[in-house]
Amino acid sequence: MAGSAAERRDMRRARRHRRLVGAGGAMNPWVLLGSLAGVLGLAAVARLLGLGGGRIADAAEACRLAEAHVSGFVAGQGIASLDGQAALVLAAAGPPVVLKVHGAQPAARKLPEHFRINIVNNTIIIETGDRPFGAVILTLADAAAARDTADILVSSGGTPCV
Repeated sequence: MAGSAAERRDMRRARRHRRLVGAGGAMNPWVLLGSLAGVLGLAAVARLLGLGGGRIADAAEACRLAEAHVSGFVAGQGIASLDGQAALVLAAAGPPVVLKVHGAQPAARKLPEHFRINIVNNTIIIETGDRPFGAVILTLADAAAARDTADILVSSGGTPCV
């Protein structure tokens, strides 16, 4: 008969470990495949439920989101990035608001009095000065639209990077 309760418990743990890992110390391939199937199944369920994959559909939605996220903000013109991951909303009066998708939900920030902008072809990079929020990258239809938007941002307090 086995010894104490602690010895019996240790024996059960050792048997369980050998079953999972195998005699050679390598992981059992069935355990690995089962884990992989579980992860893929959870990803499929999340996709079916519409979790994750947040997106800003268009300029109208950007205006609505900016007004909802920033207290007292009245939207003027909205500009959404082609990839749906960011947007710029100009205010009827006051500083513009930038939107950026963080996970499944967009986050909004009023641009500070001074901020930096950089134009690369048809992309505008707005450095908000808010480290946790990060830079906002707007991809527009063409370089002319990017230059026009950058001119609007310069008039709102943006400093172009050279």
